[in-house]
Amino acid sequence: FVGLTATALGLGRPRHVPVWLARLAAGHDPVRAVVRSARSSNARIKSELGFSLRFPSAAAGIPDAVSRLAAT
Repeated sequence: FVGLTATALGLGRPRHVPVWLARLAAGHDPVRAVVRSARSSNARIKSELGFSLRFPSAAAGIPDAVSRLAAT
């Protein structure tokens, strides 16, 4: 998400901090919370509620959201 947003803003992808260094600075648990995968499926809500997404992916939706925010 952060990488897609930075790219849409024309900033390029953010730099990475080595995990070992982040653990030294922040501790094990906060780093684990940040680096874990947050992917989820929306198949159930789409099938049970007939919900359809405006954009097929975050890669398609984030640039639109950034452009709308920049226009305000």
